[in-house]
Amino acid sequence: MSSTMLEATIAILMMTLIAVLVIWYLKYLAAGSEKRMMNMIDRVGLDPEMATVEDPAIKRIINDVRSHCRKCQTEGVCERWLAGEIEEENIFYPNAPLFVQLKRNTESIV
Repeated sequence: MSSTMLEATIAILMMTLIAVLVIWYLKYLAAGSEKRMMNMIDRVGLDPEMATVEDPAIKRIINDVRSHCRKCQTEGVCERWLAGEIEEENIFYPNAPLFVQLKRNTESIV
């Protein structure tokens, strides 16, 4: 095997490894944001099972909530708030208005 072929093989293997690590990291971040989202839903007094409801209005709101959580820049503040280390309202949380909508929608279903 020539050195050029060996270098090309190593480069391909390294690019594959980088792609695998990036995918793993993105899945790790998504799992963390999903966990925080479910904990936040529970903490604000909503049923976490609503994330699986088939109602189109609720599903749309949950998808918006999920999207905001995945783009969140305040994960540390969120974690501390969920742990009860921060006492004030969750005004840092961009999904707070969506939870008000969810409460209204779920109350109308029940």
